[in-house]
Amino acid sequence: MSADTQVQDAIVFIVDDEADILRALRRELGRLPMQLQCFGRAHDALAAMQQMRPDVLLSDVRMPDMDGVELMTQAAALHPLCERILITGFADTQAVIQAINKGHVHYFLEKPWDSERLKSVIQKGVALTQTRRRNLHLEAILAMQNTQLTQINASLEARVEKRTEKLKKAYTATLEVFCSLVEKRFADAAPAQKLLRQLVNHLCTLLDINDVNRAYLQMAARLRNLGKITLPDSLLQTPYQKLTSSQRDAFCQHPLIAASTLSLIPPLQEPARLIKMQSEKGDGSGYPLQLQLHQISLTGQILAAATALTDMACGRIDGTSYTLREAWEQLAGPSKRWYSEAVINALAQVVEQLSQQAGGYAFYGVGQLRPGMRLADDLMSDYGVLLLPTGHSLDQDTIDHLRQLQENSAVSLRLAIEFTEPEAPEPDA
Repeated sequence: MSADTQVQDAIVFIVDDEADILRALRRELGRLPMQLQCFGRAHDALAAMQQMRPDVLLSDVRMPDMDGVELMTQAAALHPLCERILITGFADTQAVIQAINKGHVHYFLEKPWDSERLKSVIQKGVALTQTRRRNLHLEAILAMQNTQLTQINASLEARVEKRTEKLKKAYTATLEVFCSLVEKRFADAAPAQKLLRQLVNHLCTLLDINDVNRAYLQMAARLRNLGKITLPDSLLQTPYQKLTSSQRDAFCQHPLIAASTLSLIPPLQEPARLIKMQSEKGDGSGYPLQLQLHQISLTGQILAAATALTDMACGRIDGTSYTLREAWEQLAGPSKRWYSEAVINALAQVVEQLSQQAGGYAFYGVGQLRPGMRLADDLMSDYGVLLLPTGHSLDQDTIDHLRQLQENSAVSLRLAIEFTEPEAPEPDA
């Protein structure tokens, strides 16, 4: 709607008990593009306000049935947006001031009035009233839109939450698929994985690693062997120090293979980064990237240190299984070049703690087994089938069956064996 149309639709109420004054005001304002409604009694004007909505109320002060101040007060209650103007003689100034102070009158004119000023005041009054109504209308629209926006946001948040929950479930399912592949492919490595998880968790506690990074480390520990899945058994069963040059080149790529696979999934990008560091050493002698210490994060050092100790204990380095203390004795010296002092000190504490715990264990090859030894962890087949449960006490028949199984499957079995005061195991037969 244009401004001209709005002015033409404007309604002006004029109230005065003197007929001559009413005619004079109608004559003055009659040429303006607005509707004029004239009343000789205040009560008649109030009655009309029940049906009509004036933009401007122009009233005399002195009237017999109701004075102009009281009319303005009641009109303000009916139509608070209406511009209210009193027209009065000089003697009524005090009444006008009282009305203005109460907020019921916006403007007043003195009799006799100036024609041009009268028209200007009325036109400005119409504009002010219509501006107030437009603003109120816009505020109502804005409030409605805000309500709608709030509802839309709530709906969107619910949809996002639902979508996020679906993504979490999909991510969890993907993670479990990867973990299942690793665990089935390396079922015989379950004791080593158990030790690795213990080392990682204890190191996280001692080094005050927050929950988020601890969770990333736990994921990385579970998936660290993912890149080995496609490697042949003959290579995987050969201790690292006994690999040929070509075998070592192939083997050392497994952290990169795992990392490149996992990094395609956003929630697994940080575990992928850690897996890439699992065999790095701070003096540059690690693999696959030969990183220096300042290039290996604290969490990367934790996984690398726990991996090195686990691999040494279970015979993956030189073919000899060691107790945890013995494995640490092998690594304590060179580890000073590999990891930060904080990680080395924490690892030494963890070794001592785990070695003193009841139910401590060491890794033994089949040739090292003796009757009376007890399993510290389940022995699983390559296909995830339970062969021997935790706590099983070995006898000679069981040992003979394990030796036969190892020969028939060409798999090098290593068992987690409970110990009290460990003795150095004999070399594999």
